[in-house]
Amino acid sequence: MEQQMTLLCDIDPMMDDVKVLTRCIIIWKSHAAGKPNQPWGLDVVLQDPEGNRIQASIKLENMNKFLAVLDEGSCYRIGDFGVGENEGKFPLLNHHYKINFYQNTSVTRVIHFDQNLCGFKFEPFQNFTSNRFGSIDTVDKASVSNCLFSTKLYLNEDIPEIVAFKQRYSENDGEYEKNHAISLYSPMKKEVTIEEFFAGAIKKMVGSIRESGYEYEAIMYAKVQKIHRENGWTYTGCNIRQFLKFLND
Repeated sequence: MEQQMTLLCDIDPMMDDVKVLTRCIIIWKSHAAGKPNQPWGLDVVLQDPEGNRIQASIKLENMNKFLAVLDEGSCYRIGDFGVGENEGKFPLLNHHYKINFYQNTSVTRVIHFDQNLCGFKFEPFQNFTSNRFGSIDTVDKASVSNCLFSTKLYLNEDIPEIVAFKQRYSENDGEYEKNHAISLYSPMKKEVTIEEFFAGAIKKMVGSIRESGYEYEAIMYAKVQKIHRENGWTYTGCNIRQFLKFLND
């Protein structure tokens, strides 16, 4: 007889031998600020068929094992995991607990239990205009900011809910489908002229450098007369003190 699945909202640390049926909504690697190439673990947001969500954490030593199994948008039956407090100053979800994956945690891919591949949970529009969200709720608003590495942007994706929304909106007079697509802007490379580069600069000849009695930053614009092959494709350089000595000599 197949074991009954537990809803994510009912998960409790005191429960034994719990199995859950979930969809993997998003995956991201946790890391220290400014060190994206040094992850300390993997984090996942899971959502069950009732729309309940919970965050799951995977330690570094088990990260590669579960990265090979988990895919965003796929559904899984998960068991043999731990449950701990959802601590932290800025929790991603308002669930009291988090799931911790162990080395022996079982993750079995199953068929999709619904068509909500992205795991969206839609809020009434008036909640946005009135800002009726708790301090620990994570939502997408008009302004976008990174939320503990878990923010994800969808640009012109063919998401069924979005396609249906744009279809309803475009049925209004004066609205067209192209009005609801984000244009990807790729700026052209600008070539700066010599006049633009030296705009506002004070032009001096090389010989006048030694007449300066104070330190300052300078840009030298010159023509390379000779390349020393033994130094590779470079020309011999020196610091300003050596250069001034050369001029005096």
